[in-house]
Amino acid sequence: MKLTKRQKISLAIFAVAIAALVVDRVFLGGGSIPAGASASSSPPPETDTPPASPPADVNVPSSTIRLNQRLETLWLEEARDINQPRDVFTLPEAWANDIFPKEPETTPEPEKDAVTLFQTSHRLQAVVISDHMRCVTVNNRILELGDELDGFKLIFIEEDAATFETEKSHVTLTLTNDR
Repeated sequence: MKLTKRQKISLAIFAVAIAALVVDRVFLGGGSIPAGASASSSPPPETDTPPASPPADVNVPSSTIRLNQRLETLWLEEARDINQPRDVFTLPEAWANDIFPKEPETTPEPEKDAVTLFQTSHRLQAVVISDHMRCVTVNNRILELGDELDGFKLIFIEEDAATFETEKSHVTLTLTNDR
């Protein structure tokens, strides 16, 4: 009988699975599943008693006991809503704070945020200086001295820059060679 490449691969995978099952049952002591046991999607019944801790005379690594204590605490303290799905790959917030401590959040000054936002969202495209007028083009808008753009007033025009101001700060946009 001649087997195709696909059949050979499938047969090899099947053989590895059988070998893994034999190793599990014989060498690793995998137990058998009771006859009445079956997989079900219903959650275990909720009780007010936490799972039993290991006996004191059993030699259990401290990391296992610590995890067990955390699980017991989590079980008792958190209100569980079995109808609300949860991302099983996300650590509980208390654990995440222990592992990845959050740095204190500092709020930047709102005026500096406005200046930074203004600088990043506006681009000086052209400057026109003549005997009769001075104007600039910012984001395809033509502005003259005294005009406002997002709360910033145009106060000064140079050959390659335009300066805007608010009550508390000044911002200068410069011409760039971007094309």
